[in-house]
Amino acid sequence: MARKNTLVLFDCFGVLYKRVVKSFFELYYGDPEAGRLTTLYTKERDLGKGHFLDIAEMLEKDLGFDKDEVIEEWKGLVERNDELFKIVDKLRETCKVGMISNCARGQIKFVEENSKPIAPHFDDIFLSCQTGLAKPDINIYKNAIKSFKTKFDTVIVVDDSEENLKPLEEIDCIGIRFESNKTLIECFRALGLEV
Repeated sequence: MARKNTLVLFDCFGVLYKRVVKSFFELYYGDPEAGRLTTLYTKERDLGKGHFLDIAEMLEKDLGFDKDEVIEEWKGLVERNDELFKIVDKLRETCKVGMISNCARGQIKFVEENSKPIAPHFDDIFLSCQTGLAKPDINIYKNAIKSFKTKFDTVIVVDDSEENLKPLEEIDCIGIRFESNKTLIECFRALGLEV
């Protein structure tokens, strides 16, 4: 059961927002190739080595896509989980809430320009491109938790990737694999959180 002093960290892409780059690759290549290409084109950028829009230029050079058409298509793939943002806001009434995301420089700005602001919903945001650490590296979680300068009784991380949740047991965090808003609400309620 979650106790009084609780921190909840949400992943961005795959939880709060649809995965833009992977969704793009799925349209043209299907799985598992979409997963491989996503990793190939995002891994270095997630660590801060390059800008999000560099990916479109690389797709033009490597795969023959038109970079401007790619960017326009990405805009149409930005899909915000509005119901989950309402849950985040409700959690903030009783918990500290952060967002922790593997993303390239400029990626959050791109999403916000094609959706709504993200930062007002969170106490703090941790981006791999700013820290040089990407999930599932345990240090990105440790640094995010430490930055609150609070000893939490319970830390919960919500992510759609099982791989990203594996290291959490080492630091006594509860990992919840995101599948749907409904199942996430059930998990939160089972942990004693008001949502």
